[in-house]
Amino acid sequence: MNIWIKRSLGTVAVTGGLLFAGATAANADDAGSSVIDGLTGSHAQAHDSSSTGSGSESSSSESSSSSRGSASAPIEVGGLDVGTRSESSSSTSSSSESTDGDRSAKESSSSQKSSTHENGLSTEGIELDPQAAFGQEQASKDSDVRTGDRDGSADSSESSSATGASASAPIRVGGIDLTSASQEASSDARASVARDGDRAVSESEESSSSNKNATDLGIGAIELDPQAAFRDARSSSSSNLGGSDGIRDAASSSASAGAASLPIRFEGISFSNDSEREQADRRAQAAVDGDRGVASEEGSSSTDTTSTALEGLGFGFAPQGAFETERTEESSRLGDRDGIRDDASSSSSSVEGAAPFSFEGLAGSFLGTFERATTDERVSVDGDRSTREVDEASMTTENGFAASGGAFDGKPTFGFQRSEDSVSSAVGDAVRGESTSSTSGRYAFPFDSEGITAVFESIRATNLAALSEARDGDRSTKDTTTESTRQHDETQFGTDGISGDPSGSFEQDQLDVTDLLRH
Repeated sequence: MNIWIKRSLGTVAVTGGLLFAGATAANADDAGSSVIDGLTGSHAQAHDSSSTGSGSESSSSESSSSSRGSASAPIEVGGLDVGTRSESSSSTSSSSESTDGDRSAKESSSSQKSSTHENGLSTEGIELDPQAAFGQEQASKDSDVRTGDRDGSADSSESSSATGASASAPIRVGGIDLTSASQEASSDARASVARDGDRAVSESEESSSSNKNATDLGIGAIELDPQAAFRDARSSSSSNLGGSDGIRDAASSSASAGAASLPIRFEGISFSNDSEREQADRRAQAAVDGDRGVASEEGSSSTDTTSTALEGLGFGFAPQGAFETERTEESSRLGDRDGIRDDASSSSSSVEGAAPFSFEGLAGSFLGTFERATTDERVSVDGDRSTREVDEASMTTENGFAASGGAFDGKPTFGFQRSEDSVSSAVGDAVRGESTSSTSGRYAFPFDSEGITAVFESIRATNLAALSEARDGDRSTKDTTTESTRQHDETQFGTDGISGDPSGSFEQDQLDVTDLLRH
């Protein structure tokens, strides 16, 4: 939406400036034509009235020139895509066995490892399209008519010029995406068994671990579209009919206008990270001697995971401004110092500006989980008597946090206008002057701010269990104990945001009139 607005405003600013300057130049041409037409009639009358004089002389000249130019240099640079991947794995194993009659021994071991790593970088292209245009026009006219009579001469001159320029340089820098992923795993195992008749001993150990991690970072594209336009037009004309007691008219006008804008857009960033780590261990032992035996087993496992995400920080900013000035002056003389003298001038200027902006806010979350479990089992056998004990424990912890909000939009605008007019008229020694001026201004700043929400959550849980068994022939006992705890904490925070629309304006008018009569 912001891109469409900024381009529309830039086009309107350039087109408005050129149309304004074109209209000014057209008015100057129309005014010049009317003066020339009037002078042509006066020239004809002067020529008729002085045809009986001693002689006449007339001359005229006219010149015009124009120049225009434009330039553009679109450039596009392609994106970049780079990635690496590596894998590795290894494994080892060994075993040995020996026997001697009813005696034997056996051992074995194994180990495995593997890893994978991936990295990637991709970027979008860069686009530039600078453009510029320039135009200039100039025109001048002169005419001169002379007769034998001093009061039968007439001359006139007229000139006009217009200059315009516009430029734009849209730039787009594509986004960046950076990824990284890694995975590692390992496992080890060992076992041994020894026998001697009805006696035996065994041992075994196992362990494994794994680690995963993935990260992604994205940086949004940046867009800029600066635009500017300027137009300046000037015209002047003068005419004389007769000698010092004749008619003398002069007029001049000037106008300039300009506009500029610099919209900027950033698509924000995104970040995520996921990691997981697992660990497991197991150890077992056993010994047998005839009808007697002892065995034990221990095991533990743990899992640790985290997840992080962050997104936002995008913004848009489109400052723009325009100015316009106009000034005209006219004077008319009839007769000498005691004749009629009229003077008039007017000027106006205006400035307009706006700076709409937007901020997309920020959203983020974090979740961490840790789990651990342990087991311990012991068994003892002696003929028809046996005991068994088992202990188990587990613990879980979860911590989470999430927050979002903070978006902010504003559309400040301002404007200022001032105009002045002055008129003076003199007839002989009577002088009358009148001047008016007006000033006005305005501003506005509507804005809207989104609220903020945040949640923090924590969960902790533990579980314990114990088992005890005893047998002696046909007699047995069994005891079981369990215990569990859980705690859940949650905290919330939120605001509803704020919005407003401050604005104001002022106006001032002034009128001055003076009359002067000399005796």
